[in-house]
Formats: sequence, C-alpha cells, structure tokens
Amino acid sequence: MAALQDVDAMIPLIQRRGPGGRGGGPPAATLAHGIMSIILCSPGQRIPIGPHQGWHVRLRVPVASLQRPLPQPRNGSARSELEPPMKSPTLYRHVNRVLGPVLPQVMGRLAAHMLLTARPPRNSPPPKDAERSVDLGAGARAWVYGRGPAVFLLHGWSSGPMALGSLVPSLVAMGLQAVCLRAPGHDPDDPAASHPAAFVDVLLRARDELGTPAAVVGHSMGAGTALVAQSEGLRAGSLVLIAGPASVTGVLDRFVFETGLPDRAARAFRQRVIHAGGKSEGFFDSQRFARDIDATVLLVHDHDDAEVPFEEAEQLHERLPNSRLFATSTLGHRRILKDRRVLTEVATFLVKHARTPREDSAMATSRSAGSLSVEMT
Repeated sequence: MAALQDVDAMIPLIQRRGPGGRGGGPPAATLAHGIMSIILCSPGQRIPIGPHQGWHVRLRVPVASLQRPLPQPRNGSARSELEPPMKSPTLYRHVNRVLGPVLPQVMGRLAAHMLLTARPPRNSPPPKDAERSVDLGAGARAWVYGRGPAVFLLHGWSSGPMALGSLVPSLVAMGLQAVCLRAPGHDPDDPAASHPAAFVDVLLRARDELGTPAAVVGHSMGAGTALVAQSEGLRAGSLVLIAGPASVTGVLDRFVFETGLPDRAARAFRQRVIHAGGKSEGFFDSQRFARDIDATVLLVHDHDDAEVPFEEAEQLHERLPNSRLFATSTLGHRRILKDRRVLTEVATFLVKHARTPREDSAMATSRSAGSLSVEMT
C-alpha cells in the first residue's frame, strides 16, 4: 500500500498538456516515463515524456518533499556506481514494483537508459601536464605521460581519467609511460550514453594508436572490461585489476537488486543492456575465457567493498591461472585507489611484470642463449 501511495502522490505533480494545449492524459507508458523523469530531474524542469506527442511534465513542488534520506556510503566512499542515479532511489524502487509488472518493457528500457548514461564527476578537471593527448573517437581520449613501455590506466563507470592518477608519478619515475584513458560517454562537459563494450573498445583503440601496452591497470568496470579486452586480442604483458567484477552480468544482477525491478522488467532490462553494445551476454562472462588468459594478473580488492563483493575477486583468482590476490580491509571501493600500501604493491608488480609480449620473447631467448653458453663451456 505504501508503494501505491507513493506513486499516487506523483500524479498531482504532473501538469499535462496535449498538442495545441488540449487537455487529457497521456498513455500509460508515457505517464510512466514522466514519473521516472520527475524522480530523475530537478524541480521546475520541463521534460518531454512522449516522442512526437507534445506531452511534458513540470514539477509543481520541490522533489525534496518526496525524498527520503539516502544511506551514507560506507567508509566515506563516493556514491556507488550501482546506486540508482536519481534524486530518490527509494521512491524509484516503489515505482518499479508497481509499474514493472504492468509495463515491463517500458520500465526495463528506462532502467537500461539510466544505467548506460554515464555521469562523470562534474568538477573533474582534465589531466594536466600530459606530454600529448590523443583523440580516440566517440568522446574517448588518451593522455600520455613519460616514455618507455606503456601502462594503460582505465577508470570505472561514471568516473574519470585521473581516477588512477595517483599512479602516474611513480610510473614515470620507474621509466614507464602512463596512459590515462577516458572511456566513451565520460567527458564531464558532454556526458553521454556508454556501455561496457565501449570500455573494451577504448583499450583496443588505444593499442592501435599507441602500440601494445606492457600492462593495463583498471578499476571497477575498467578492471572487468580490461580482462575482456585481453581475451579479444589486447595482448597486454600484465594486468592489474582493482575492485573489478568477475563478470559484467554480475553487475547487471546487482543493479536489478538495487532498483527492485520485477522479473519481466529485469529480463527486458538485461536484454536491452546487452544488445545495446552489440555483443552477446557470454562476451562479458569471464568463465568463458579466464583460464585462457596467460598474462600475469594482480588482483587488488577490499574485504569491505560494498559495490563489488570481495568474493568476486576470489572467483577471478580461482579462474585465472597466473594471478595473485592482494587483499585489503576498511578501504571500500574507491579509497583503495589512494592507499599507499596499494600504490606500492601495484608499482612493485609493474616494475617486475610490465613488459610487452615481444619483450618477454626477447628475454626468454636471452635466458635460453645464456643457459646454452653455460652448458657448452
């Protein structure tokens, strides 16, 4: 009953006008879209809610009057990548429970739109003092620091290119080239739709423009998709996966849980998200390819990560034949990127393992030649 009351409370807030100023009410699907727009947007904003229908909504009271206090993230971390990106997530869950069974395709489509619309930090400045900047297309870009074997740094969903910026000075000092990547849709001045497949593509495009990386460091979605890119021919010498999911399908499952999508709407949501990237669901499942990854992998994960459970790192550790798991506590999902112990562990790993396959082959040849010379003398 509480959910119905919440939804009913929204209806008087909608100012309905048809084409030419005629009265009447919009279709149910259009009304559902309008309710969702109210939850997502700010008071007084005029929002179209039906293509070519002339319907719009305008708030008559502040959204704050409908909000319930949001729980504070644990460990002082920023908003979860999986938290419903809206003014009132509790109200949104109620709307899903009421309208999801009636309009599963509409609610699934709206949920997919919400998830796939990147929301990078608005006040995030672009990387500074880079030696050069490379346009990778579709809003993606690379900022290059230093010279030497390249290490690609890929942020998580709704984050930015300097999320892993704390690593840049040490990488350059070690004689490595740090390449900060920005995924499509994550320009803070022009945020747009993105997709996990776009994260995979930006790594492959960066390889085409800058050469095969000696290593890739990814955080969260950047970590999960770095593993996929490696299976698609990236051929990085080593991988550092920080707070990464075991599979993108698991990310979708958690979003469904967080938003309270009913079964039919959840199926429509998953189908919409997967096909939006032009890939099959299995494309993102690490069970399909993890055992074939021959690169050396460092997994870094916090026991208290509230966004991607620690168990997912354990699953990856079991699947990846050449992996090591570095576990932390009390850091959560984002503060792990600033922790001195983590930065030292990652830098130490990269000094030892950041090599391209060609360099590995040359070293193997050198070792073989050395052993032959010893045996011959």
